[in-house]
Amino acid sequence: MFLDNEKSNGTNWITWSKNILIAACMRGAYGYLTGTIKKPSSASSTSTITTKPTTILTEKETTTLTPVLVTSTPIETRWQSITPSKDEWDSRDNWVRGLLLYNTKNPVSLEIKTRGTAAESWASYVERYEVSTKMARLAAEQDLKNTTYSEHQDFSTHVSILRSKWAKANLLGATINDEDFKMILLTSLPASWNPIIATCIKDGTSTEAISLLETWSLHFSPKSSINSVTALQVTKPPRKDRNQLVCINPNCNH
Repeated sequence: MFLDNEKSNGTNWITWSKNILIAACMRGAYGYLTGTIKKPSSASSTSTITTKPTTILTEKETTTLTPVLVTSTPIETRWQSITPSKDEWDSRDNWVRGLLLYNTKNPVSLEIKTRGTAAESWASYVERYEVSTKMARLAAEQDLKNTTYSEHQDFSTHVSILRSKWAKANLLGATINDEDFKMILLTSLPASWNPIIATCIKDGTSTEAISLLETWSLHFSPKSSINSVTALQVTKPPRKDRNQLVCINPNCNH
């Protein structure tokens, strides 16, 4: 049983399905999940062999051996076996179906097939969530790539937004690595940042690139220039009106 926050709830297909596959493979039940281990046509719990009567002739007497009934019980197969007995198949298939349904919050409301084989239940999950999850992943990737930085925006906020969208896309199944993210970040910047972008394109992680870009945003970006001018304007002492000037010369008539 998974933890309650790890159970399928209709929104966590990627992580949940991976956990199901891991659990099934560890138990040796992957073939029941995918339907590659077929249900035996009939039960084969025991087998019997009956020997024929045998007559042995000797010089003194004739001896007849009576038939012997030999019963054998088949050896239990491994879970991975493609030739299980009917009882083994039923037990193992029920285990896999329970793995799916007991780790799903309200499978009926999610329109999951609860009857039939484990493979049929699994197929209903895939049919319901695989396509919708792929569409959501494509939308998340496009949203990440379309996010741009404006000249007067806070750079740290921009990075935080990009990282959040990166995590969301990968959670939905995207495979955007650190190098890919760095390039997405650099292409989101305006042309005025081209001098520092050229430096960041060289070898280095996204974290190293962000460090350089933060320094640039503080000292060389158009926003930093505006802030510097504003700061000078604020700190400059106010100029006194000429009419407010007072003469302290006692010999002056002013």
